Amino acid sequence: MSNIKRVPDEIWGHVFEGFECTLPPSQWWMDRVLVNRSHRLTLASLCLVCQQFRRCAQPLLYKNLILEGAEPDNDTAFVRAIRELALHPNLGQNTRILTAENNFGRSGNDLRVDSEQLASAIDVMDLPPRFRQFLRSSHFDAGRISPASLCLLFTPNVQSLDITVGESPLLLSWILSGNLDLEKSSFLPKKSEDVESGDDADYRFGYDDDQGVVRAYFNFGLPRLKELHLKHWSIVFTTPITDIEAAFMHPGVEIMRMVGLDWRATHIPKRRWPDFTSNIRLLELTECIMDARGIEDMFQLCPNLESLRIFLADSNRATEIQDADYEIKMDSVGVVLRKHGRNLVKLDLETAEFGGYINRAIGSLQDLDNLRHLKIAQRDLVGYSTFYPFDPAVPHLVSVLPRSLETLYLHYDRLYMALAADEYKRKGTNNEICELITSGEFPNLREVKAERYLEDSKPFEHSIDGWRSEVREEPLWKGPSTGCRRVILMVVSKI
Repeated sequence: MSNIKRVPDEIWGHVFEGFECTLPPSQWWMDRVLVNRSHRLTLASLCLVCQQFRRCAQPLLYKNLILEGAEPDNDTAFVRAIRELALHPNLGQNTRILTAENNFGRSGNDLRVDSEQLASAIDVMDLPPRFRQFLRSSHFDAGRISPASLCLLFTPNVQSLDITVGESPLLLSWILSGNLDLEKSSFLPKKSEDVESGDDADYRFGYDDDQGVVRAYFNFGLPRLKELHLKHWSIVFTTPITDIEAAFMHPGVEIMRMVGLDWRATHIPKRRWPDFTSNIRLLELTECIMDARGIEDMFQLCPNLESLRIFLADSNRATEIQDADYEIKMDSVGVVLRKHGRNLVKLDLETAEFGGYINRAIGSLQDLDNLRHLKIAQRDLVGYSTFYPFDPAVPHLVSVLPRSLETLYLHYDRLYMALAADEYKRKGTNNEICELITSGEFPNLREVKAERYLEDSKPFEHSIDGWRSEVREEPLWKGPSTGCRRVILMVVSKI
């Protein structure tokens, strides 16, 4: 045995890195399904082999802390992680990716965390004194704990967050602001507007129950946070922009992705910081409810946007909205884009699942000089005619697209027609693609794709020198509750 050389920790560390859990680069809302959690179980098992393996594997186990979906119920995973972090706070210092749920107890289990253990762990953290006092006096006495909020206390150096939120995540929104000077009291509703104190612990934080007054506490940062994912736990409800507005205020966050956001004109007067501008450069709003005024407010809040994806929700998320109120005027959206979208490099607007009424068309985007990648339905961009081939009243794509364009993706436009009419539509779209490529006005164009009906697999009938075409079937999962298969026409430059 004495002749056996001991393998250094560094080598074992590199070996174990292959078992790290990472979030999917695309379809991030599917992390509960796409993340390979068997790797996390492997790391946990390695921690039990020997002390050396534990030294090497445990930091990797907490480097990417994937709590949501890690257990049959999320509460169990949360309690286990918090207990370990409370015993060994240094583990959370290395956490770079965190996924958690902000609703505690939805599994039906009455799970609690040892308050004394948490309090002793909080005492050694580098937190503002009054914030530490606030946590000890209010957070733990409540008995019920907001999981994501508490996890963030133990993972101050996190860089990427993926959080499932519920109704009115006030404490979480405050922490995510990353603003040390932003008072907690500004996030709380008036006492008369408060819900029953037993329903949501977030509403009690900051109130002096004996005197009925609000006390101010200050935040602790998250100085390394760069990317934030927020998704509503339900597929039939939404989160108003007013509930998570403060998350846009974090000075370091440049990537924001959301599912189930309600950003309509009705919420804009209720915003607390209407004059604040965010540093966000990439914004993805999946299964959201928006109108033209909401999109304009979005650009005013995020003037530095370079990449924007808006995927409008279907009627499931609009259960509390009257049909007459669920309308989006595309011509007004066009005005907003031409006024505020000059910095956009990528734009993706999809309305195929939209449950309301779409009025008119966006119109020309030629003023968007920096736009290189566009995904949009032809109907939303230029409108359509009930007579095919397209009549002269409908502009051609070549007349409305910016000359800087490199890739174009035409979304399925949800128009259901008779077979003959659909044949005309397909030929009309193919003719426009051919015109676009052969016009010579788009020198950087290298790829055009168009979604079709699943049954429409007919080839592209045009032959263009230097370009090849292909028709293939692809699965498209564009949101948590939206999945389908489409036939995709691809026309790609050979150069």
